Amino acid sequence: MNLHVSDKSDEQAQKDTLFQRVWRDEAFARALDADPRTALAEYGYALPKDLDIRVVRDTAALKHLHIPVAPVEAEVTEAELMGVQGGTSPVCVTAVATLTIMIGSMTYSIAKD
Repeated sequence: MNLHVSDKSDEQAQKDTLFQRVWRDEAFARALDADPRTALAEYGYALPKDLDIRVVRDTAALKHLHIPVAPVEAEVTEAELMGVQGGTSPVCVTAVATLTIMIGSMTYSIAKD
C-alpha cells in the first residue's frame, strides 16, 4: 500500500474558510453560536430541519474527538463478494477511493498498488 497526499477536498476547503472567519470575526462567531443553521447557510450548508447542530471549540486545554455515525451494515451477496475479491466491484473501488486519514489539515489517501 502507498500513502498518497491528495489535494484538499472542496468540503475541507469550505470548512477551512468557515474556521478562518470564526477565528477572525467575533460577530460571526457569536452568530454561529446563537443560530448555527443560519450562519452555516451562508456557506452553502443546507441542513435538515430535524438535525440538531452543536458548535464546540477546541482550546489549548480541551480537544474534541468527533466520532461519526457508524456505517449501516448490509448483507453482501456471493456475486458482490466475488467482485470485491477481483477488485472490480464498485464497492471495492469506492472503499479504496474513500478511505482517508485526516492528519492536521492534510488529507492522506491510502491506495492499494
